[in-house]
Amino acid sequence: MLHQSETVFQDQATKRKRRNRKVAIGSTLAAVLIIPTGAYAAMTIFGNGSLTAEAYQSQGLTVSEEHLSKKLFPGAEADLVMKVTNPNPFPVKVTQIEPTGNPTNVTAGCDLSKVSGPVGANPAYSIPVAAQQTVPGGGDAVVTIPKAVKLDLSAEKGCGFTIAIKITGTQSAAGN
Repeated sequence: MLHQSETVFQDQATKRKRRNRKVAIGSTLAAVLIIPTGAYAAMTIFGNGSLTAEAYQSQGLTVSEEHLSKKLFPGAEADLVMKVTNPNPFPVKVTQIEPTGNPTNVTAGCDLSKVSGPVGANPAYSIPVAAQQTVPGGGDAVVTIPKAVKLDLSAEKGCGFTIAIKITGTQSAAGN
């Protein structure tokens, strides 16, 4: 028969064995987790380099195949229709046209003060927002400016002229 102090001694010994086993398992687990992390940190490699960037130099839009939607006569107005080509890699929204000089090839008796639109008293013609069109990057689009030119009722019959125009646009986000 065991004395009570021996039972206490055996219980304490059993508890120490369990605690030692837990410490041993915990230490092993810690070693397994920490050692590979240390090895990984020792294998981290760094390097240096440089990056050179250059801004794109935008190119001008080109206009071709421009014409009025119909022949003008006193009191008539017409839309200006043109093909706009965009050589840039980004879309451009057309916002304005304006003459680049005085009208040429003006027919005899044609009074340009009786013409409204890009050659009239206000030579710059802002395109209404509803008519602004985006020309895709590297592509072209037909742009129509509604009611761009109008002859006054008192204008001379057969009034005609030629005018060079400049088109203005702004870079637009894709799909706008």
